[in-house]
Amino acid sequence: MTQIDIKVASSEILEKYFIGNELPLEAPVETWINYEREEKGMDVKMKSFCHLLFYSKLGSQLFDSINLDLDGSCCLIGTTILTAVRIAVDPLTEVVYSENPDRNFLKSNNFSYGIVVVGELPYSESVGDSTNLTIAEPGYDTITNVCEYVKCVVIIMSGRPVVIEPYLPKMEALVAAWLPGTEGQGVSDVLFGDYGFTGKLARTWFKTVDQLPMNVGDPHYDPLFPFGYGLTTIPIERKATQ
Repeated sequence: MTQIDIKVASSEILEKYFIGNELPLEAPVETWINYEREEKGMDVKMKSFCHLLFYSKLGSQLFDSINLDLDGSCCLIGTTILTAVRIAVDPLTEVVYSENPDRNFLKSNNFSYGIVVVGELPYSESVGDSTNLTIAEPGYDTITNVCEYVKCVVIIMSGRPVVIEPYLPKMEALVAAWLPGTEGQGVSDVLFGDYGFTGKLARTWFKTVDQLPMNVGDPHYDPLFPFGYGLTTIPIERKATQ
């Protein structure tokens, strides 16, 4: 049994966030989280005085996750790509989220654009060994369902190139986000033009797994995206001044 006791130093607002409400912050809020765990019938109290500083952005900021390591030694604040998108768009823009949108869902809504986030399941070392290098289901179905009905950008979160070539013609744009960590706002920053895309592929992106292994200089080098490939975009502000 895990219990998290939240104590807010200067405001009770934070507690509301933990029951699903927005967190409107007018100033930094310092909080301490006490972590208490029961293990093997024995009460094991491990207090982690994680000093969390929350800062407001335009009067409101949303954080998606506050996690504690099992030993209670670390706190982690994370912003998902979904929350980052909601922060980035105009307040009058409606952001509709669906974990697994089907075609009827797309047909019944008049969407302007679609942002599809797919990728691999978490793994480490040999647990992630794969002979097919595909993304997790229902990733490919989601790409097909969304991109056939609305202009879409597909964001792939993975630790390596994965099979995507058959679905590329359906997309308006493809972003290899790799493993962006806890800060989804880094993805939305380039997606919405606050910063430009500058990244280049550090390895060849194959068309099919049958081509592997494949490296620059091979006699039959025919990748989907070659080593060093990557579009460069100009931030919106700088573009407007040119």
